[in-house]
Amino acid sequence: MKPISALIAAAFLAGSSLTAAAADESAADYYKNETIHLIVGTGPGGGFDQYARLLAPELGKVTGATVVVENRPGGGGITAINQVASAEADGLSVMLINGVPAALGQITDAPAVRFKLQDLPFLGRVAAEPWVLLASKESGYTNLKDMVAAGKDGKTLSFSGLGRVDGPTDTAAVVCESLQLKCNLVVGFKGSSEASLAAIRGDVTGMAVTDRSARDYSQDGSLVPIAVIGHKHSKLLPDVPTIFEAVDVPQDGAFWIDFRASIVDIGRALITTPGTPDDRIEYLRGAFEKVLSDPELVKTAEDRGLPIDYASGADVQATVDKIFGNLPEDKLSEIRNVLLSKYF
Repeated sequence: MKPISALIAAAFLAGSSLTAAAADESAADYYKNETIHLIVGTGPGGGFDQYARLLAPELGKVTGATVVVENRPGGGGITAINQVASAEADGLSVMLINGVPAALGQITDAPAVRFKLQDLPFLGRVAAEPWVLLASKESGYTNLKDMVAAGKDGKTLSFSGLGRVDGPTDTAAVVCESLQLKCNLVVGFKGSSEASLAAIRGDVTGMAVTDRSARDYSQDGSLVPIAVIGHKHSKLLPDVPTIFEAVDVPQDGAFWIDFRASIVDIGRALITTPGTPDDRIEYLRGAFEKVLSDPELVKTAEDRGLPIDYASGADVQATVDKIFGNLPEDKLSEIRNVLLSKYF
């Protein structure tokens, strides 16, 4: 006969298992025949919209819910994140965010940002795109080593961008800071096409863009990809060295590259509203994992030029917590100076 303590322990374990199963069942039942609003902070037709419309029907199949894509453009996606962050915590508002401007907006205290990324429940990452530094053919540089040598000899290197923390500009600022170069960041271009045209003409030394844009811009040779800003190679440009392979990055300078790369790792990520019940968050994480790990969907996405680079919600949450948990106020002030003031 089993001791009373063993019987109690077994009953407790059985009860815990039943409770967990009931919670899972409750979350699954909750979503059936509900409407999930899959929100993107841009207009129709762009990359985020395409990803969302690819995922929506598949998420509907997994959950039994009706999934409606909603376009809420404004503020570079920040307006929609604010709305989701303050929505009803029912797990029915899901957003595909651009982690780079969201994180940089929070770090630089952008007035429009009314959320904290570390408070948002992350459900998974759809894709993350490494950033690449391009040199204008007109500049005469074909590699980063020569560009750095010129910069250290006192030549001012210039890079085009739209605004101070738009992606191209802050990436260039981080490169200049990490390698201690004399740089001038030229902003105010109305779009990436206009900024790239300035680089093509040779009005600036170069620019920084995602690897997909770098591949497109470099096809005719007018812009030359010279370094991936991180430790990992680009799958789209496998022959382009990382910045650590291209030059000797000073030990103090490595912080800036690693900092920017960690923000890139947030990527195109899925969030829901803070306060959403834990069982619904876990259910949605599982649903997105099933969708984003499906080989057929991954192939369809690749065929459409929408690569999937899945990371779990827990992993993205850990990345966000690490970024914001390791930045003391004095370091934050230094980052804000580099991104907003030093090279303008």
